[in-house]
Amino acid sequence: MKKFLQGGFWVVLRQFGTRLIGLGVFYVISTLSGPEELGIMGLAWVLVAIADGVFGMGMNVAALRRETLADREASTLFWSLMGQAVIWCLVLYLGAPWVAKAFEAEALVWMVRALGLVFLFRAVQMVPVLMLTRRLALRKLALIDLMAVCLSGAVGIYLAKEGYGAWSLVWRHVVSVAIVTGLAFWVASWKPRLLFSGGVAREFLKFGAPVCLSLNVAWLVELQFQQAMVGTVLGTLVLGLYNYAKKPFDVGAQVLNSVCSSVLVPYLVKRGSGEERDFFMRYTCVSAILVALAGMVFFLGAFAWIESVQFGAGSDWEEAYRLMPLLGLVFCVKAMNVVFRSCHVVLGTASSLSLISVGEAAVSVLAIIVLVGRGIEYVVFASIGANLLSCLLLFATLFRRLEFRKSWVQCERVA
Repeated sequence: MKKFLQGGFWVVLRQFGTRLIGLGVFYVISTLSGPEELGIMGLAWVLVAIADGVFGMGMNVAALRRETLADREASTLFWSLMGQAVIWCLVLYLGAPWVAKAFEAEALVWMVRALGLVFLFRAVQMVPVLMLTRRLALRKLALIDLMAVCLSGAVGIYLAKEGYGAWSLVWRHVVSVAIVTGLAFWVASWKPRLLFSGGVAREFLKFGAPVCLSLNVAWLVELQFQQAMVGTVLGTLVLGLYNYAKKPFDVGAQVLNSVCSSVLVPYLVKRGSGEERDFFMRYTCVSAILVALAGMVFFLGAFAWIESVQFGAGSDWEEAYRLMPLLGLVFCVKAMNVVFRSCHVVLGTASSLSLISVGEAAVSVLAIIVLVGRGIEYVVFASIGANLLSCLLLFATLFRRLEFRKSWVQCERVA
């Protein structure tokens, strides 16, 4: 029990502590740099984020689920990731001028190229981090992440104070990944060998690629298309304000995803495959709906309050404060979305999950194209609508699989 509690403490510290510190650093740098520079960073991140979402193609997930990981498998994974990293660095280096031309911002050329360095560091770090994860070295992983976010945050704040603007955010990210890479490689005490197996690489890709594509690609395309359209049509100033407003909700969504993948999914899996598991899924889904509805009421009230007292009026970030309650509604709907998706993962309905993800992205892209010219608020409404549609479809398929119409009294006897 003592080891379990200690492990839980370090997991919580890693998941919440690092993100809270990172959120504080982000707001300090943003305040020092201004919304325009924050918007430029948002545009520089568009292509990089898509590459980051597909990097590795889920091969590390496939390796993590193996009972044993020999030198041949670990080295194969390492060299596969290095090959992908080199390819993405070349793509970003050669594609940077096209990105700058598309967004009419010459400063983006070297920002995109500098962010490409992240992939080389990530390729080196993924296997050592995987080794530490398999050893359940939770304390070491938490300390590595905490050191990285604190040291890189100090670098970013210093550069922002010196007037580097968007570059302070770029180098903060690069330095953070570099620190994690160096510390993980040192702590794991693992070195790659000159071993490679095409069969092992294909095995990793066969399992990992569908997982990566179904969970990441549709979401990334939707999100980065939104960034690109807002920055192009409404300008980098509006994009900076938008990213400033939604940052805490993005962090909340990341934490919720981590909790669902590391706590909710394993918990539901351990319930077995009978009525007991189905009951807990029903209970979880209904709880998510009720909590989300309560959150929506709260954020609508916050929106009315901000409109009445004009919180933040007169500052550079006034519009960002006005957007926060609306983005809170987006977060509430996404919270339901994440819970429903977790239930689909437990049930193994990957095909339904993939189709709904692609459909959500398509609806969101179409809505943004139609509405973005009317203002940033309409972009938020488009996001609410797309996520709500996805929620309804996910819940409808769960409704059929779990037979919600059964009497709750019968289910309670199982519990």
